[in-house]
Amino acid sequence: MSPARKLFRISSTPNQTGQGIIEVVVVLALAAILILTLVALSVRSNRAANFAKAEDQAARLAQEGVEVIQDIRNNKPGNVLDDTGAPDNWNWIFNQNFLGSREAYFNNCGADQCLDFSPQPVVPINLPSDSRNFTRRIFVFDDPGGCNEDFTDWDRIKQFRVEVTWTDTSGDHTITTSSCLRR
Repeated sequence: MSPARKLFRISSTPNQTGQGIIEVVVVLALAAILILTLVALSVRSNRAANFAKAEDQAARLAQEGVEVIQDIRNNKPGNVLDDTGAPDNWNWIFNQNFLGSREAYFNNCGADQCLDFSPQPVVPINLPSDSRNFTRRIFVFDDPGGCNEDFTDWDRIKQFRVEVTWTDTSGDHTITTSSCLRR
């Protein structure tokens, strides 16, 4: 008997011809299925983690937007630019009947941020060490819906909605945060 036959105990009996090869092929096929399953689970888990990270960041940016609006109202009421881009104040917003909603955005006013109602393209928010492009849009509603039931209060209460959007491999996503603010 050759040394290879002794080492692997290969039998040459007529009933076992080719059976060892079939066993090896079956084991390799099962191993391949197991490896592919583990890789697919890993990819899916990684995508879910990346989406959760992006969703968390978008929620923070939306909340930050509401906080900036509240800070303008409470501490910097002069940091409002009207629909022509001219400086105005917080009361200007409540003197307007927007007939539904009006879009605004944040603009730099020196060291502070202004709430700007002049027409402007939406600019992506670039974050350090993040490849996603988030965009933040602000909408001011006369018809505050959840703020009160009387839609004639447009001169006393407005709903401020901040939407943050981003795109990833699974499509477009939006996080929205709202706040009802009085004059």
